[in-house]
Amino acid sequence: MAGFGALGKAGIDAGPWVSNGVPLALFVLAYQLGLRYSKKPWTYTAKLDRQLANYAPINSEAYRQLQERTKRVGSLESEFVLDWLEQERYAIELAARGRKPETKGLGFLDKKI
Repeated sequence: MAGFGALGKAGIDAGPWVSNGVPLALFVLAYQLGLRYSKKPWTYTAKLDRQLANYAPINSEAYRQLQERTKRVGSLESEFVLDWLEQERYAIELAARGRKPETKGLGFLDKKI
């Protein structure tokens, strides 16, 4: 007599549909609850969206263009992000050129050869 836990001990035949279906249903339920209540993004687009929302851009105009292009198309396209990233890297490079490089605390500078 096939049984499922306490049902089998009670002499009730649960059958293969119950013994295989219940664990599967519990897995699906746990997965759905995890998706619903998790704080982590479940897609790369969601993760990128969260990172962009928390980022303070150097080139504000390029950031606004990324926002406008994304609104117009209705999705965050990799082409748009790569274009913005190129402009942002250039702006960071320009901003860094004006600063003197920090050499304080670099141990290799004190090494005598």
